Amino acid sequence: MKKYIDSGELGEIYYIDAARLSLGLFQSNSNVLWDLAPHDISILLYLLGEKPISVSAHGNPCVFDKIVDVAYLNLIFPNKIPAYVHVSWLDPCKVRRVTVVGSKKMAVYNDIENEQKIKNL
Repeated sequence: MKKYIDSGELGEIYYIDAARLSLGLFQSNSNVLWDLAPHDISILLYLLGEKPISVSAHGNPCVFDKIVDVAYLNLIFPNKIPAYVHVSWLDPCKVRRVTVVGSKKMAVYNDIENEQKIKNL
């Protein structure tokens, strides 16, 4: 995916969307942001090669008080590229996906897929 971005094949990057969801194990000493979001943040930093200029997050404790188990992060990177990260321990479907939407093409990385993990659309 980085090659697609760096080569300009996708065109101007409009946004990136990442989802890391599953019906996971609850942790009493952590929350879903600390457990799952670092993976997608690292991927975003690698793909764009820059640090975000703005970050915000919103999460909810659904099962246990004070333990956030569903969260949404919004990151703005230089050149006003937004990135959205959705993490959850409560989703019935396991999802590990990063979608890059550009002005010319889109690319989807699906880590759950066995054969074609990257699709260039």
